[in-house]
Amino acid sequence: MPIKFIIAYFGSILLEFWFNLCAYSANHNNIPLGVFANLTYPFISSIPIVLLVEEKGWKAKMKMALAEGIGYGTGTFIFLSFIKQHLDNF
Repeated sequence: MPIKFIIAYFGSILLEFWFNLCAYSANHNNIPLGVFANLTYPFISSIPIVLLVEEKGWKAKMKMALAEGIGYGTGTFIFLSFIKQHLDNF
């Protein structure tokens, strides 16, 4: 498997985690965390987007989209299963 698919997978995990962190901080009125997460979100979101745009051909784009989709699902699962439980304790 090429390294770009692995980067897209982990970049999507990070992006989905960051998105959930933004939503969580807004929901719980955590202003410093919300500001930090939203200031850094555009930089993190560029990783999967650039990788998808640079692909040539539909077949390669679909493979990249699949790697990113699995990454988004994994990121959501990680956040909802593990991280959110620890954030609720603060």
